[in-house]
Amino acid sequence: MKKLKITERLSESAYTVLKFMMMWTLVLLADFILEFRLEYLWPCWLFFGSVYTTFHCHGLVICVVFVCAAFTLDIFCLIFVPLHWLFFVASTYVLFNYIWHTEKGICISTVSLWILLVYTEASLRLKDLKTSHANLSHLFAAHCIGYPVVYLGFYATCYFTNILS
Repeated sequence: MKKLKITERLSESAYTVLKFMMMWTLVLLADFILEFRLEYLWPCWLFFGSVYTTFHCHGLVICVVFVCAAFTLDIFCLIFVPLHWLFFVASTYVLFNYIWHTEKGICISTVSLWILLVYTEASLRLKDLKTSHANLSHLFAAHCIGYPVVYLGFYATCYFTNILS
């Protein structure tokens, strides 16, 4: 295989950053127009994929335990985490995770996008503190926090169980 030149790698990284910035701008625009946080649907899609994989790899009982643990932690986050922090953490997690999977690990462009993301989320989202009743957006935000914690714990447990056995 022919090695990529440094200019080709930089242009590929710049293209990825530009593509992410355009996607993020469209999502923010849609969030404000629809008054629903569309980025919260992505962890739901990941959750369904994890449930499918867990069912096929570990069986029905472990799959039910995984789903129950995820929904229990979702409810816990919804009840005990203040709403403005719930939205901030959920949005930043979703976009951090997206950047992590589109870039090639930690690099200057990834770190700069994370800094820009946190600054923008803090300046836009933490100003808009509406104290309203729980709606569908709040439930999805809680799921954005609860599911990754359960997923990380579940697969860490599986990993260490396989190592020790």
